[in-house]
Amino acid sequence: MRLPLSFMTPGVRGGATVSRPTRQSGTPIALLILLLGGAPGIGGATDSASATRNPPFERPGIFDRVEEFRLENGMLWLLLPRHDAPTAYGRIRFRVGNVDNQIGQTGLAHMFEHMAFKGTDRIGTRDSAKELALQDSVRLVGAALSQEVAKHQRADTARVSRLEAELERLTERQISFTIPNEFAKVYDQYSFDYNAYTSVDFTEYSLIRQSFSRCEREKA
Repeated sequence: MRLPLSFMTPGVRGGATVSRPTRQSGTPIALLILLLGGAPGIGGATDSASATRNPPFERPGIFDRVEEFRLENGMLWLLLPRHDAPTAYGRIRFRVGNVDNQIGQTGLAHMFEHMAFKGTDRIGTRDSAKELALQDSVRLVGAALSQEVAKHQRADTARVSRLEAELERLTERQISFTIPNEFAKVYDQYSFDYNAYTSVDFTEYSLIRQSFSRCEREKA
C-alpha cells in the first residue's frame, strides 16, 4: 500500500524545489550572516564548544523512503509507504493563509477554506450554469437594495419592499439548484475523518481512509 504523506500544489511549502520569499526582506545582510554563523573572525573558541553542544543534523532514515513525483499540472506528491496499519492518511496543502489577507479584510483565508467544502461546478449542484446565472441576478438585486437602504430616511420604502421580495425569490430559486453537503457525503463514503485548517501561511485539507469499506467498518 502506498500512503500519501502529503500532496500539494506548486509553490506549497515543504517541496524541495520551491521556496517562498520572506515577508521580512529588509533584514540587514550582516544580520543574516551572523545568524548563519558565516561572518569571518567571529566565533573563535566558541565554535568548537557550540559544535559539541549541537551535533550536525543527521538525516532520518525515513526520508529515504519518501517517494516524490510531480503531475503534469504541477501538483507535487510525496508518498511514504507504511505497511504496519491498513490506513491511508493524506494532506493537500495550498500556499496561502492568513498572512495573505488584505488590510481590513482579515478572515478571508479562513472563509475560503470553508467555501471549498461547499462543492464544485459538478459536486453540490444540479445545474451549475443556471445557478451561476441566478447568482449574477442575486448580486445585482442585492446591490440595488443596499443602495436604496443606504439612503436612510430618503429611501423609497415601496422599492425596498419590492427588492427584498425579489431577492428572496431569487435566493430560493438558486437554492433549488444546490445539493446540500454533497461534498461531505462524497468524502464520507470512503473516509472516516476529514478536516481542514488555515494557518499563517498555508491552508491544509486532510483525510484518513481505512482499507475496508464503510459498511464493514460499521459492522465492526
